Amino acid sequence: IAGLVTSAGFETDIVSPDADARDAVKVLGFATEGLTNASDLDVSNLDRWSAAIVAFHEHDWEAPILARILPRPCFYIGVLGGRKAHADRVEKLGELGFGPDAISRLRCPVGLIPGAKSRISLAAGILAELVSEAKAAGIVS
Repeated sequence: IAGLVTSAGFETDIVSPDADARDAVKVLGFATEGLTNASDLDVSNLDRWSAAIVAFHEHDWEAPILARILPRPCFYIGVLGGRKAHADRVEKLGELGFGPDAISRLRCPVGLIPGAKSRISLAAGILAELVSEAKAAGIVS
């Protein structure tokens, strides 16, 4: 995802609590930032020209991270996961005080290729959706 999005000209910041995941993208030349607690996530740089893609296998991290991202004016917020994971996420965000309007900003399942399983089809679908949303928001022409 990071490689394809960056090759399309989007600046990419990678933040993860998973040292193995950070090491895997460092090998590709990306700088990464470790995260030890969701409340430590710095979202101050997320503005209307920003997109956020939350790609965790540990769903316990998602709601607290999304709770930090949702109040920001990002033009796109994408989240990996199927229907069951998303239903759980919606419930947790509701418990954190987010209403349907805020939660509806989440793009899930992320990407324009339904049921994408391979890394390349998932990344291509995410990039296509990201570019489409950026165009709709006037971020790219």
